[in-house]
Amino acid sequence: MTLDKLRRELEAYNRRVAYASECHAWSDFVIDCRNKYGVVPWHNNAAEIEPSGDFVDYWLGVTNGKNHEYDAATGDRT
Repeated sequence: MTLDKLRRELEAYNRRVAYASECHAWSDFVIDCRNKYGVVPWHNNAAEIEPSGDFVDYWLGVTNGKNHEYDAATGDRT
């Protein structure tokens, strides 16, 4: 999984839960990408970056409603 593919998962999740705005999970994901990989997730290099398994599991857990740090229905921090 590349950072670009993970971004698309988070974008789809954000559209489901926040409609016309940004949920906390999305903004936290962007910050986490910048802090860990030095790029925002829509950067051209994101297609070449393979994030760690823990990073992928954490953020996919958010999109699947299995991350206890975010409300599955709203993307807000719990």
